[in-house]
Amino acid sequence: MPVRHIIRQGDSVSRLAERHGLAPDTIWSDPANDDLRSRRGRMDVLLPGDEVVVPDLRPGEAECATGARHEFRRLGVPMLFEIQLFDERGAPAGDRAYRLVVDGGEHRGRTDADGRLREYLPNTARRGRLAVEGEPERELLFGHLDPVETLSGVQKRLTNLGFACAQDGGRMGRATAQALVAFQRVCGLPVTGELDDATREEVRACHDDPERLRAHLERPPAFGF
Repeated sequence: MPVRHIIRQGDSVSRLAERHGLAPDTIWSDPANDDLRSRRGRMDVLLPGDEVVVPDLRPGEAECATGARHEFRRLGVPMLFEIQLFDERGAPAGDRAYRLVVDGGEHRGRTDADGRLREYLPNTARRGRLAVEGEPERELLFGHLDPVETLSGVQKRLTNLGFACAQDGGRMGRATAQALVAFQRVCGLPVTGELDDATREEVRACHDDPERLRAHLERPPAFGF
């Protein structure tokens, strides 16, 4: 029978798929998850309390000759971790050596010219640490990004973009107001320190496309008289 799973902080559809032996798209595209899919949009950006239905495994068939040995491999879909890094001037942190440690596994390499690094990680990954040449070490939490419709989701995205306020933990505190003022000023929005629809949408857009924020940072400041 299908399993109904209540999402906790750090859960993701990819992690559920790994646990139940299914492909993530099999769970996410199941008709029982139509309502959740329409509300959240992305399978790995869910809110604690969301309900995900995990469908039954469907038996498959494969033809093979008798009297011979055959090897079957379970299809695995690792998680692609991708991040783009910028320096304090808003320029890509390109060609920097990095060390990524996730659940005891170590990955080393260099960021590309655009400051991006890409590594395939197990879907069970929960925490990691990233050290990049010339930058302070960062702690990583996988599966902790809340939907942008929530205040905590906006705070986490602003923090990822360099406007630290995640410490307010879903409350409209001083750090969040200051981060909103700085973000609105950079993006040419009315500077109110309040989370209106236009600011929320710009946070989402800049988080999904870091080049958008970079373009804002490179724009000459406007002066009013």
